Amino acid sequence: MKIFFTKWYIYFSWLPLAIYFLAFRVVNRFDGWGVWAMGRILIYPILFSFLFGILGVLLIVTSKKTNNLNFKLVIATLLSSSLSLWFIGLAVINEILMSF
Repeated sequence: MKIFFTKWYIYFSWLPLAIYFLAFRVVNRFDGWGVWAMGRILIYPILFSFLFGILGVLLIVTSKKTNNLNFKLVIATLLSSSLSLWFIGLAVINEILMSF
């Protein structure tokens, strides 16, 4: 059953980035205060990416326990969680810059 989830995870690991790209396109259609109003749409792909990253880490841990670690699974986890990692990195950099 785990192999089934792993294959589906690898096949759909691109979804968070695609959803973010589509949401970003929708937000860029607006101008001025409309961007502020529509900006809330961008939080959902970031949360989706975070959940995909957690699921990927859990799949990596379970596959490591069974000595069946797949390189594609590691790359898919990095791809699917890259959006949330990017925004976490931006938040850390902004906090460091604001402290000086």
